[in-house]
This record gives sequence, structure tokens and C-alpha cells, in this order.
Amino acid sequence: MFCFVFFKKMIFSFIIAVVAIAVMGGGLSKSYAMFFDNDPVYGDPSFSPDGKTLVFRERNVRGKNGLGFLDIETNVHTFMETPENSRLSYPSFSPDGKHIVASKSYGPNQSQIVVLDANGREEVELTEGKGCRTTPSFSPNGNKILFVFSPLPETGSTKKCVDQDIFEIDLVSGDIRQLTDFQFYQLLYPQYFPDGERFIFSGDGPRKPIGYREYERKFGANFIFIMSLDHQELVPVVQGYPYSTKPSISRRGDIIFMAVTNRIDNARGSWNYDLFSLSGGQEIRLTNLKSSILTYSISPDGRKIVLLANDHPKRRGNYEMFIMNSDGTGLRSLGLSGRLN
Repeated sequence: MFCFVFFKKMIFSFIIAVVAIAVMGGGLSKSYAMFFDNDPVYGDPSFSPDGKTLVFRERNVRGKNGLGFLDIETNVHTFMETPENSRLSYPSFSPDGKHIVASKSYGPNQSQIVVLDANGREEVELTEGKGCRTTPSFSPNGNKILFVFSPLPETGSTKKCVDQDIFEIDLVSGDIRQLTDFQFYQLLYPQYFPDGERFIFSGDGPRKPIGYREYERKFGANFIFIMSLDHQELVPVVQGYPYSTKPSISRRGDIIFMAVTNRIDNARGSWNYDLFSLSGGQEIRLTNLKSSILTYSISPDGRKIVLLANDHPKRRGNYEMFIMNSDGTGLRSLGLSGRLN
């Protein structure tokens, strides 16, 4: 007992000494950083229009939130910090490469859509009011932005934003209109087709018009939809691939999606996600990674795919950023590894 009490006192004295030195030297944050640095966090990578640069959400080793940029050819990585108490997520370039649209979080269940310059500065807020606004993307002509909006969080302990639908901002008039009315439990990555009219997205747990239980009974865990303002049918375009989700589309119309492949490969253990292409109504498997894929994106020209993946059997450790050809060949690491946020 004496040894345990003595040990606790020593640890407490050591911490007090560190803080005291930091305060005296005016470097409290730096001293804390020496002992409490975190692994970085990366998420939501997206290509520039020329396919040479990646932009992604980043929290660096000092816990600062911002946008990360990676030159794919030179592997030069830069970081742009955002103001305190805010976080930028789901960054995406405009078709001309001059702007970036992102979701800016001010805290739980409170986020807005913002546009920045290509360096992640000179921010303009496009929305206001309560609610969650996520996964924005530009139209092919750059005049509109799709995004997901949830008005208020559900009641209970989770406080998750629910009843999610797709909205559109007209950058010329400033008008915002609602494009879908299904009240999904979770809706992700709405993106326009090259025609600027149709859009693709993944949506899980619709409340309307038939309810989630009835939807699951009819279609199972298939969540990818293609719609337009004039044609909205709650029938998934991909069926037979469990938990098909998170589509990504190039400016040529190439579609990539991911799905769980344990059942296909007769594999046990943690879920494995793999990437598939969708062409002419046919699904083509691109990878056999035996990994968990956190997120990914296809380049505008449809030639490259960037992804964050973790191949540990129990999904421990960090997610690593990779790039590969869109046919599944040439997989290589980009040298960025971070933990799941």
C-alpha cells in the first residue's frame, strides 16, 4: 500500500512540474504536446479536377482540425488549420478547381455548407440555421451544390441527426430546394451525373413511403439509388451485394461502390469491404483487399481511386491512404496513416 501511494504521489508531482515549467515558459500547449500527442486523423479524400492533388479532412498530431492537401506526384503534404471549435468535413473541388465545398461543424448536430478557395481559405457560408448539413458536391457546371440535410436530431441518448434528405443550392440565385423526401436514417454522398440532372447516393433506413422494415424485406441491405427531380423510385440500382453503399462517380459517368464481401468469399470475422464498378447494369469486382474500407473516391477522369483502408484482422491500428488504378491494379500507399476519428 505504501508503494502504491508513493507511486501516485510521484506521478502527480511529475505532472505538476510539467505544467509549472510550461506556464513559466509561456509554452503550455507545446509541453502538453510532448506528452499527449495523438495519431493524426484523415478522412473524406477527394481529387482535384486534374487528378494531381488530393484534399481531405485532417486532424494533425497536435489535435488541430483543418484540411490536408497531398500532391500525388511529389508526395508533398500540406495542412491548413481551421478556426478553433470548427471542423471541415467532406471537402470536394469545384469543376474548375478554383473552389472547395465542405461541411463545417460547430459542434454536435450543428453544421453548415461552406465554400473556400482552392487553398482552403477565404470561406463563405452558404447555409444557416439549425441542423446537420453534410457530404456536399458541385454540379458538373459548378452552378449548383448537392448536400444532405437533417433538420433536428432524434430524441434519446444517441442524438444522431436523422430524417435525412437531399437538398440543392443554386449558386446563381442563392435558392435552396429539397430534392428528395424519404427521411433516411443515414444518407451519404449525393453526386450529380454528367448530365447535371440525375444524381446518385446511398440511403439507409427510409421512413417514407414504406418504412425501413418493409424496405429491408423487399430489397435487403442494398442502399444505392439513382434519381432525378422528376423520377424518384425507392428501388436500389445494386442488388445482391450486402451493404452496398457510398457510391462515387467520375465526370465521365464511371460509378464505383463498395460492399461487404464476407459472404461472397465465405470469410468469417470482421467485415471485409471491397470496391466494385457499375457499368451497363453489371457489377464488376475491382479489389480483394480483405480490409475495412473507411472511404474512397474516384478521380474526375475515372482513371484513379483513392481509399482509406485497414487490413488488420480485428481492425486494430490505423487506417492507411492508398491509391490505385480504377481497374483495381497498381495499389500503392500514399504514406499517410491515421486512426479512425
